[in-house]
Amino acid sequence: MIERTFAEAQLMRLTGLDFFPLGNEHAKYRAELVKALCGCSLTDAHAGAIVDLCARCLRQAPKPADLYQFAEQTAERFRQRNTNGDCPYCHGTGFSRTWILHTHEGNGHYREEQVSASQYSELREKVQGIGVQHVAEGVVRCQECNYGRRLAVAEQTERQAS
Repeated sequence: MIERTFAEAQLMRLTGLDFFPLGNEHAKYRAELVKALCGCSLTDAHAGAIVDLCARCLRQAPKPADLYQFAEQTAERFRQRNTNGDCPYCHGTGFSRTWILHTHEGNGHYREEQVSASQYSELREKVQGIGVQHVAEGVVRCQECNYGRRLAVAEQTERQAS
């Protein structure tokens, strides 16, 4: 199970999808999405992969059932850890942590920029909440170890084949 704050940050990556529940009037629906992502994610990396899949496959904001479906589809990758877990960045998962600044540009479009951990902490205090900008934690394929790079190549090949 993942932390609630991490789940909230991951779901904020989906604000560019149509009908994403922004604003106080939709707080109850966002809370259900957070609850679902916390309940179906095995690890932080798994939560990131679920949200990645939502961003790639959905045009509209996910429903809790979508999160559970994508969790089931991706779960096996996160149950099988790399036995060579000596990578200091991903600890054998093939995923490393990243921090992203999202800037909403209107009409459902936004720009993403990777920032450092220290920039994330500083920006989190400045842009916390829903507005033009927000920061989020996420996961990306580890580029520091062979396992992460192999997974990235396999994922890219799979995407190109479909």
